[in-house]
Amino acid sequence: MLFTTSFSEFAQLLFFLTADVAPCDFLDSPAVNVASEFYQRQHARLLQQRTELQQTSQVTKESSEAVTLDQSRVGRLSRMDAMQQQAMSHARERRRAQALVAIDAALNRLDNGAYGECTECGEDIARTRLEFNPAVAMCLECAEAAESLN
Repeated sequence: MLFTTSFSEFAQLLFFLTADVAPCDFLDSPAVNVASEFYQRQHARLLQQRTELQQTSQVTKESSEAVTLDQSRVGRLSRMDAMQQQAMSHARERRRAQALVAIDAALNRLDNGAYGECTECGEDIARTRLEFNPAVAMCLECAEAAESLN
């Protein structure tokens, strides 16, 4: 995109350039209110998701403790099961950490006025995609292209 300012700043600039329309008239319009409500709702959802992930991480810390290898206390199959559970717990924690990074990046994009723009091509991300996953950073086409590379 050509502009790095937020939508409301862009709207103010656009209408300052137009003599017969006052900026406050546009900023009070239903279209701007709906857009700002959407961004406020997304911001709240992102904060809620971040809080839930952080709380879940705190609760599951004990699952990732080291597995005891004392042969006299635990049988071989029990130890293998415990090690498998530990590996699964570590994998879940890595996914949570990745999700937290994505949420923080989305919150930064919201603050910088770039939320809803694809980080790869700069095009708008479909609103339904953002509603499904508010932390998404790429449009569908770029996400599919990135997935095909992996």
